[in-house]
Amino acid sequence: MSEEAKNGGGLLRVDSVFQRFGGIRAVNGATFDVAPQSITALIGPNGAGKTTLFNVVTGFYKGDSGVVRFDGDNVFRKSPNAIANRGMVRTFQITKALAAMPVIDNMMLAAPDQPGERFVNLFIRPA
Repeated sequence: MSEEAKNGGGLLRVDSVFQRFGGIRAVNGATFDVAPQSITALIGPNGAGKTTLFNVVTGFYKGDSGVVRFDGDNVFRKSPNAIANRGMVRTFQITKALAAMPVIDNMMLAAPDQPGERFVNLFIRPA
């Protein structure tokens, strides 16, 4: 963890993020911090821009302007893969889309190269 996050700067910092679609401001200056080891909720009515904000923060949309820092590193406008490799991912609420597939096939769809899937980590744990 970065010194910034350790010193209360927030594991995730979103500052003045804007996303427009044509003349519609879907996200209008979103600013918040998420502290390490906290549980945080983003609530609002339908159409308030919650999903759009998640898409900008996780790189699925390239925001128009703003700053997104994860563990002290600027991840604004980075690809979803680059952000996931830093340790921040999102899930999609698709509960029945893969119900016909066996459990093992569903598990094989997970993101590759997660620390827990390496055989050596059974014996050596990172500090």
